[in-house]
This record gives sequence, C-alpha cells and structure tokens, in this order.
Amino acid sequence: MLDAGLSEETDQILFVNWVHREYPAAWPWLHHSPNGKRRTKAEGAKLKLMGVRAGFPDLYLAWPLGQYRGLVIEMKLGNGKATPAQKEWLAHFKKCGYVAEVLTLDAAQKTFTDYMESKI
Repeated sequence: MLDAGLSEETDQILFVNWVHREYPAAWPWLHHSPNGKRRTKAEGAKLKLMGVRAGFPDLYLAWPLGQYRGLVIEMKLGNGKATPAQKEWLAHFKKCGYVAEVLTLDAAQKTFTDYMESKI
C-alpha cells in the first residue's frame, strides 16, 4: 500500500488508482505525460524533437463536460508551487476552455469529483 504525501509520484499513483475505482468510464481517458524525469542531453533533445514540452501538466483528462473541454491537473505535494512553464501551460489550457489547476492529492480528488458531477 502506498502512503499519501511521500512524493508527488506516489500521490499521482494514488490519484490515478482512485479515478480507476471511482470513475472507471473516465479512467481510460486520463493521461500522464512523463515529462518530469531527469534525462541525458541526447534523450532530452530527442524528446524535444518528438514534441515533449517543459511544464506540460501531469494529468490530462480528455472528457468534455458542460462548458469545459476537459480537466488538466498539475500534481503537487503539500505547498509545492508550479514552475513558470507549468503556470504558462495551465493558463493556456484555461484560455482554451479547460479546468486547469495545481492540486494536492485530496484537492485533486475533490476537483475531479466536482468536475465529473458538473459542480464546477
């Protein structure tokens, strides 16, 4: 069993598993882009050529609902803050009609529930 609050990765795993249990119809459309790992310069250059962009949010839900085109979450631990590149991506997603937030595990679960129940 994973303990919440040990790392952003752990919290994200807990969140994705929670979505799988609580919202199984939405779970296949929840995607993580693995941008946050340290890589060699050659790997980084190749990924950049393939379209990887710094700051892209941790989770992207391709699930239009109500007035929104989908949900985007940047997971953070505790009082973690988004980087300037992450803030830029989130602002762009909001401008494009998405719910886009920086959230801890508990806040992500609440926001996801509110989104799926059209309470946002």
